[in-house]
Amino acid sequence: MATPAKVLHVLGLLAKVESTYGAGATFSTATDGVLLQYADKNVGAPVSLGHAFDGNMGPSAVSLATSPRVAPSGRSLLGDLPMRFRAPGTTFAATTLPSIHTFLQAAGFTPTLTSGTYGYAPTAPGTGYASLALEMYARGEKWPAEGVLANLAFAFSNPQPPIFTFGSRGTAATLPTDVAAPSITYPSLPSTPLASGMLFTFGSFTAGVVYSGSFDLNRDLEGARVALTNAGGHLGFVPGMRNPTLKIVLEQTAFTTASPWHAAASFNPYQLRAAATQMALQLKFTDSNYTVGNSIAITTQKAQIVDVVPNNNGPTATVELTFEFKESTPGANDDIAIVAS
Repeated sequence: MATPAKVLHVLGLLAKVESTYGAGATFSTATDGVLLQYADKNVGAPVSLGHAFDGNMGPSAVSLATSPRVAPSGRSLLGDLPMRFRAPGTTFAATTLPSIHTFLQAAGFTPTLTSGTYGYAPTAPGTGYASLALEMYARGEKWPAEGVLANLAFAFSNPQPPIFTFGSRGTAATLPTDVAAPSITYPSLPSTPLASGMLFTFGSFTAGVVYSGSFDLNRDLEGARVALTNAGGHLGFVPGMRNPTLKIVLEQTAFTTASPWHAAASFNPYQLRAAATQMALQLKFTDSNYTVGNSIAITTQKAQIVDVVPNNNGPTATVELTFEFKESTPGANDDIAIVAS
């Protein structure tokens, strides 16, 4: 009896920042590998193909059948690419990078290395946004893509290290082909911070008991350039607005009884919501096995509570808070920062 023609044993991903949007890249299996992390070993394919026009010619004018389709056009590629934040456990450097460094750029962040710390600030508005070229290997096939932009989301519902998911979309000049996955060298990054031991602060409130949470950059990637003057019908995507949003489930403290409604060990989320209070917020995951090159933090100078939902953890009162991140001043472009240190 023959073995299956294709199996799902190996997934591989090569990713590189493009010098020009949609120009593609020349990959190195020694330096461009990105290690994916799925919950299930058996992943049919990491992405899917889509089309601006799927070839549908509509109903037949002379019968109740539908007309034969023509070739589709405007081919694009989209999918969620999950990975863990991994760090070196040593000081970051120009060639010692966090595992999500490349994809953070595709998600609209510009990296800066300062004294062994990587800071990621929102890329300035305009035409200078970064994009990726990808080569994905799955099911014994190669799936190439160019002009790839991404959104960032992650969740933490238990002590395991959070998984950072980059919702990605780009163009696909060529269709998948039968190609065995190459031997990819992935960086040695031993530090993988758990969700347990995390730090959450909001204004003066620093002693919260956190049960779970999730973050979404909510970056708009719907701006497709479907050009009739282009033979392929698709010139890629243009990023739009973002609305960084964090949800946190906390044990409810006794209410702080006076303005500004927050203290080190207690706060009043209803009053803070009613007053539309803006305060600094930090969410940080740290690997205690290392002293440097071991943490990832999401911060903002001005977060606002936009929803308060009372809930419970058994007999313990909890509250789910939804925060939105805002600029310090209009046009400051500093509503969110990411720091790997």
